[in-house]
Amino acid sequence: MTKQKNIAFIELGGSHEEVLFPQIEILAGSGFNVSLIIRTSHFNRIKPIRQAKTVLCINDEKNFFQRAMNLRRVLNFIKTNNIHSIIINTAQGAFIRDLCFFLPHYLNLTGISHNPQKIGHSFTQKLISRKIKKYLVLNDYILKNLPQLHGLSYSSFYPVFYPHKHQPKNDNTLRVAIPGAIDFNRRDYEEILNNPLSQVLNKNIQFIFLGRCKSEAARKYREAVETKFLKKQSRFFDEFIPEARFFSILKTADIILPLITPGIKNFQLYKKYKVSGSINLAFGMKIPLLMHESLKSTEDYQTAAIFYKEGQLFQKLNEIHANP
Repeated sequence: MTKQKNIAFIELGGSHEEVLFPQIEILAGSGFNVSLIIRTSHFNRIKPIRQAKTVLCINDEKNFFQRAMNLRRVLNFIKTNNIHSIIINTAQGAFIRDLCFFLPHYLNLTGISHNPQKIGHSFTQKLISRKIKKYLVLNDYILKNLPQLHGLSYSSFYPVFYPHKHQPKNDNTLRVAIPGAIDFNRRDYEEILNNPLSQVLNKNIQFIFLGRCKSEAARKYREAVETKFLKKQSRFFDEFIPEARFFSILKTADIILPLITPGIKNFQLYKKYKVSGSINLAFGMKIPLLMHESLKSTEDYQTAAIFYKEGQLFQKLNEIHANP
C-alpha cells in the first residue's frame, strides 16, 4: 500500500467517538491503512475500534516531562507507520497546540473543529491554525458563521454512517432517547421536570437517558425524575455504556430528544457553531428528532425534526404517542 494511503486519526480530547467511528469505517472500507492515536482511558471505554490497523494509546500527562515523552511517542508513531495524512478529530487544546509545532510539513493535515467560534479568537487556536489550514465542521449552517481568515479553508461534512439499523419495538411504549452523559451545560434537563402540572405525561412514554449518570448533580436529577414519574418511565445508567450496548438500545428508540433550548448556557453556540452528537446520531440512525421551536430555522432540522413550543414538551409527546 502506498504511503498516500496511510492515514492516522488523532483523538486526544477523550470524546467525539460518534464522529470517529464512521470516519474510520468508511476510509478503511475504501482501502486506506488506518491508524489511531488516542488516550488510553478513552480507548478502554470504547474499544474495540473496528478497522483501525494500528493503535497508539498514550496516558494523560501530569507534567512537562510526561508531555514531552507523549509528543515524542506520537511523532515516532507517525514516522514508523509512514503516515501521509492526519485527521485531528478534536483540533483544539494545549497538547494539539504543542504537537502542531513538531508535525512535519509534508503531512496532509485536516482538523475537525467542534468549537469553531475559537478560530480567529483563541490564542491557542491561532497557534494551531499556523499548521492546520483545513478545518471540517459538522453541519452546513456553521459555515456561514465562520471568520474568513487568510490561508484557512472550511468544509462541512456529516459523519453519520453507523453499521446499525433503526429497529423500533412494535408495542405501545414511546421510547424517547436522550443520548450522552448528563451535562447541564449541553442539555436542558429541567425541560422535563418543569412542564406545567396541567400536562400529564402518558404513562406509556419512557425517557431513556443514554449516558453516564455519575456526578452528584446527575444523581440528584435522577432522583427528581424518578420521583415525578413512574420508575418504568425513565431509564438511567450509572457507568459509560459500551458501544455495542449503546446502539442496541438506541436503535429501539422512537424519537431522539436533544434538549437544546434557550434555557441552556451554551444555547447561542449551538445556534451558530456547535452540533450535538445526538443530532448526528439521529441523522445516521434515521430516527426522528423532537426539538425546541427556537431551532426551527435550521434547514436540516426542518426535514428531520418535529418541533414543540416552549412549555409544551409533554403535550407534543402525548400527541406523538397518540398519532405515531
